Amino acid sequence: MDIKVYPIAYPNVDWRTFIEVCQSTLNFSPTRGLDIAEINIKKDPEAFLACLTLDNKPIENLENGRRMNTTFDHFSVSFLIESDCESLLDLSNFTRLKTWTKETKRTMLSVVTGTMTEWYDAIVSCCHPSKEFNIRSMMTQCYYFFESSGFSKIWGNFTTKELKDKTIIFT
Repeated sequence: MDIKVYPIAYPNVDWRTFIEVCQSTLNFSPTRGLDIAEINIKKDPEAFLACLTLDNKPIENLENGRRMNTTFDHFSVSFLIESDCESLLDLSNFTRLKTWTKETKRTMLSVVTGTMTEWYDAIVSCCHPSKEFNIRSMMTQCYYFFESSGFSKIWGNFTTKELKDKTIIFT
């Protein structure tokens, strides 16, 4: 079965409030470091995730945020995934992502949601040569969405290798 992945939800930031409250409370803007890192708050979805530590070290936070603090837990993303039952069971067994599933005559349709920490862990663990093709395909599609949306720095400590079946693994 062809697995299909559709991004359906990720944060829409109220930048004006975020910046104003931080400036009045902390006496500086939490987005100050974004300019130096060439991250645009209007174009780059990773901008919010990059400045959640309120320390103006966006690149460091993107590259190490999952390991050094809990800021990645404040950013949730949802996908609609059309899949077979076995792949969804693998998703439940190998990840901490939350799913809500409806079964049809032809397929399973699930809303899959997780924090950026959970997506990071799921993609890294499922884009592995030991995993079945379908779960690798599912997580490869999710990874490509994150990469095309400007989140590639999060997986900067890995290199990806595309396999003959068009899925990726991390090395």
